[in-house]
Amino acid sequence: MNPLKHIPALAPPRGVTPNFVHPQSQALMVVVTSIICLILITIISLLRFYTNLWIKKSVKADDIVCAFAVAGTIAYTSVVLSSVNVTGRHQWDVPILPNVPAFLQKMIIVIDLMYGPIAFCAKLSLFLLYYRLFSRHTWIRYLVYIGIGAIAAMYTAGTIVYGYLCLPRPGQSWIEAGLSARCHDQFIMISY
Repeated sequence: MNPLKHIPALAPPRGVTPNFVHPQSQALMVVVTSIICLILITIISLLRFYTNLWIKKSVKADDIVCAFAVAGTIAYTSVVLSSVNVTGRHQWDVPILPNVPAFLQKMIIVIDLMYGPIAFCAKLSLFLLYYRLFSRHTWIRYLVYIGIGAIAAMYTAGTIVYGYLCLPRPGQSWIEAGLSARCHDQFIMISY
């Protein structure tokens, strides 16, 4: 038997004992919040697309990028919800080497890799909207260019570095890669 199955993934707060058998779960809150947000995103996005496609009969770059962001958000949330039984627990109630199916081991890293491109599309859509609305003002145009460059650099670098550090090396399992010290470098986690 592996001794890592009896060590919590995170040290519990003072006075709290890890519970690996029947842990408290936040899964219901994650599911309810995700569903409410998905409903709101869908309604607002459909109203935007309806207005631009059928009423104004005009599709701009910010609409297309917004559609990618919405599709990505739906995919991201679906992946999060598919792993909610594992990810909905406090880290001190999860053993450092849990009995996680191979599918969910991959999903934990895939969720993190999906975040960068999806967040980039959402923010790019806003910058393109600002550009379309305020491009007559030279200083706003330059700020939009700087903003697009900054988010492109940040999310591209973050996704590449996170993938390099956290994807498994030959002979390494997904869970070993996800738990490795190189994957949990605080600088990468904060900047990404």
